[in-house]
Amino acid sequence: KLKSDQWRSLLEFKLPVSIIYLSKFAPSKQLHQAAESTALLSASIASAVAQMTSRDHANSYRKHIKDYLGSILSISPSLRLCPNHHSALHLANLLERYGPLHGWWMYPFEHVIGQLQNINMNEKFGMI
Repeated sequence: KLKSDQWRSLLEFKLPVSIIYLSKFAPSKQLHQAAESTALLSASIASAVAQMTSRDHANSYRKHIKDYLGSILSISPSLRLCPNHHSALHLANLLERYGPLHGWWMYPFEHVIGQLQNINMNEKFGMI
């Protein structure tokens, strides 16, 4: 399973570069739309996870995430957006209110959960 930081790295850099690379060898409208959509997602992630934030960062995130959602709906009109998509639209407000994402996101908790999962309990309560 990928950790959230690995997903961020994948979506922010590796996937857009790979799609652009593929589009050179097999140009198609669908691949171009996928590359454009992925670039919008990548730009929104970059705005959201910046070490410093401002109203401009929040507005940039807001614009890119709306454009991204519009692009995936244009690629696949029958797609139904899910609650995560709706939640993503509110992130810009949270950036404005609470500051940089790295100060309040869930990575520290994921680290603790990962450590707890590595403890061998041997299915015996109270014994390590």
